Amino acid sequence: MRPARRAPISRLSSRRTLLRNEDVKHPALTTLLAGAAHALKLADPTIGDSLIAVPSMIGHASTVARRYAEFSILPTAAGLVVVPFTDDLDVSVASSRVTVGRPQGLALAAPAQPLIDSPAELARSGDGPSFLDFAAWSRAPGGSFLEQARRLKLAVAVARPDEADRLYLRLARFYLANGFSAEALGVLDLMQAGNPGLKSDPQIQTMRAAADYMLGRYHDAHNEIAGGGFDTDRHAAFWRGLIEAAQLNWDAARKDLAQALPVLRLYAPEWQARARIADARAALAADAVETADSELARLPGQMPRSLAMEAALARAELLAAEGRSREARSVFHSIETSGDERAGAEAVYADVDAGLAAGTMSQDAAIDALEQLRFRWRGDALELQTLRKLGALYFGRQRWHQGFATLKIASQNFPNEDLARQAEDDMREAFEGLFLKGGADRLPPVQALGLFYDYIDLTPIGPSGDDMIRHMADRLVAIDLLEPAATLLDYQVTKRLDGMARAQVATRLAMIDLLDHKPREALEALRMSQVSGLPPDVVHQRMILQARALAAVKQWDQALDMIATDDSSDSRQLRADIYWESGNWDIAGQKAEALAVPASADTKPLSDETRADVLRAAIAYSLANDEAGLDRLRKNFAARMGVSRDASAFAVVTQKLDTQDAEFRDMAGQIASVDTLEAFMKDFRKRYDDTRMTN
Repeated sequence: MRPARRAPISRLSSRRTLLRNEDVKHPALTTLLAGAAHALKLADPTIGDSLIAVPSMIGHASTVARRYAEFSILPTAAGLVVVPFTDDLDVSVASSRVTVGRPQGLALAAPAQPLIDSPAELARSGDGPSFLDFAAWSRAPGGSFLEQARRLKLAVAVARPDEADRLYLRLARFYLANGFSAEALGVLDLMQAGNPGLKSDPQIQTMRAAADYMLGRYHDAHNEIAGGGFDTDRHAAFWRGLIEAAQLNWDAARKDLAQALPVLRLYAPEWQARARIADARAALAADAVETADSELARLPGQMPRSLAMEAALARAELLAAEGRSREARSVFHSIETSGDERAGAEAVYADVDAGLAAGTMSQDAAIDALEQLRFRWRGDALELQTLRKLGALYFGRQRWHQGFATLKIASQNFPNEDLARQAEDDMREAFEGLFLKGGADRLPPVQALGLFYDYIDLTPIGPSGDDMIRHMADRLVAIDLLEPAATLLDYQVTKRLDGMARAQVATRLAMIDLLDHKPREALEALRMSQVSGLPPDVVHQRMILQARALAAVKQWDQALDMIATDDSSDSRQLRADIYWESGNWDIAGQKAEALAVPASADTKPLSDETRADVLRAAIAYSLANDEAGLDRLRKNFAARMGVSRDASAFAVVTQKLDTQDAEFRDMAGQIASVDTLEAFMKDFRKRYDDTRMTN
């Protein structure tokens, strides 16, 4: 399984770490230098000192001076420069690993001895309750494995009640030590069912954790030894480290494996190798490439094939971290075609990750490779990691639907995993970027709407989510998708908001309902959201919308009463509309003329709105048989209307009453057919939106 993406090589390599080897008799220090192939002995011409230089790739160097008893390290821009203090100091290079030593070993301070390595503890370090002594448990007296297992099961079957637990434990240990994890768990279940007091036994808990780990049930394994009672137990830390590494929790794995290091030698070489591989990967995730190299250098030469593939994969990742991309790619490819399905799948992911980090693989090529991998290997952390990486790549290519769908699979299929929760966080972050921070404004409106509805459950709770919904509703209104906009705001009004926030959103909802010619719905939205203490501008907007909605349902007297004392421009316009719609021609003409009169005093061309008011006033006066009103309009507006595009219409509708004919009736019908509700709401909406933008 793959560690998290590492930092760029230039940052990794500026400070080299020299690590001590494990050879007690011949201690030496080692470090990694990408591109290092040999050491050169040089003489300083100025002071005569001898130097040993190790050339490397640019950017890989020790930039900090260090001093040891037998040599010092000089700061350099590339490579490593050693100043020896003894004649027999040796600097050797092999596969980019630089070793500094002497024939009899360097004079290094003895490593600190942990408490568990004190003489008193060493005498019984293998007897701790969480130490699983597979070497001792894997053998039973006489015969093949089947014969031994049969003998142990027979002993359990005929055992006295007071001996049953001891014999059950012996059988469970035998199974576990020989790799029969499921069988071991079955025996432990029987033990604990017969003796509930054993449910908290530390050795049985550790055995269950080990069995779950071997079965790939890492979440269950983690829970078995997650209790605080195991926090200072180095043997439990050994299993914790392996389990955390399997779950890709690299920081925790590194901490636990460091705690388990003093007891590592008590385990069989194969288990030591597993721990070192896990620690190497954890070190790579922390950019500690020297530690990773040191751990991999300590692996035994002979390992089971599956473990050897894991080691090869870790080495390839180390090569990639050191910037040796071509060598890493070659190893990845050999693992992919090795026939080991799990290692091959992990190699594909690691190859893609390394290629993206190094810039040698395009995002589209990475998507193609990971899409194949997600169906090649399924059911564990590797699939989850693959899905999360795919989602990030799809978002990077602005393929939003594919990204959300991929991450949703991750969160649904792995509900209890930390990486799945991180996938959910990725989805929410992308969703907020689209619908709260304006990212969706660059998408076609219908596509943005579909994306929003498909993943509306990602809407955050609280003010941010409310802002997101309102932003989406405004965008829908802008393209006249009024019904879905109203649906979004209605959900807020009825399900999410209360108080002042509810009243403000309900005001917006009422406006949209009126734009959509749904005055009764607008009245209901305003009625159910009444609250005191609203800002004056919101109170005014609600009053105008309610009056306009009442007029639309022909409750003209109530509408006029509501705005009777208000003298704002939109109230004056609304009064004129109400008298016009109700057929009160005398007053309708007066109100329309009053709207147009201020424009009669200047010399600017008349606006579209003013010309419409003049024409409506003329028709109202004609229908009311008000010749004086028509004379007044001709006097005040004839000259400027005569040079406008409405000159002919003005001439027809202002002709004397006794000369009006069929042409007048046609023109009057055309002007009367104009939807006053739509015209009023268009103007109101513009003023409302301009006010919101200003505020």
